[in-house]
Amino acid sequence: MTIALGLFVLFVLIEASNGLNIAMVLTFTAFFEWSIGPILWLYLAEILPSAGLSVAVFLNWSVVVAIGFLTPIMVSYSKAMTFSIYAACCFVGGIFVLIFVKETKGVSKETLGKLYAPTGYT
Repeated sequence: MTIALGLFVLFVLIEASNGLNIAMVLTFTAFFEWSIGPILWLYLAEILPSAGLSVAVFLNWSVVVAIGFLTPIMVSYSKAMTFSIYAACCFVGGIFVLIFVKETKGVSKETLGKLYAPTGYT
């Protein structure tokens, strides 16, 4: 997703054809739909209790609404800067996932509790 957004920014800066811009937006969307899009919901439902899940869903949708409102305003100032910021956010998010998100395939609920327990509380 980061690479697709980075290429989109590059194509905007060099004023490439709209076909290349559309291809990068579609590439970004495809990678989103194959990665963090659905996996976020599965992962949250697996690791959080019901109360925590409702807070996470609320925060997620709050950010989605904020991005939806802010993007047109940001694009009116600079399309390249807007999508550079989004590419940077994708990059930081990828690093976060690599460092902090743990594999949960085949892990019991009890082990999940220990896996994500604060240090000293196991």
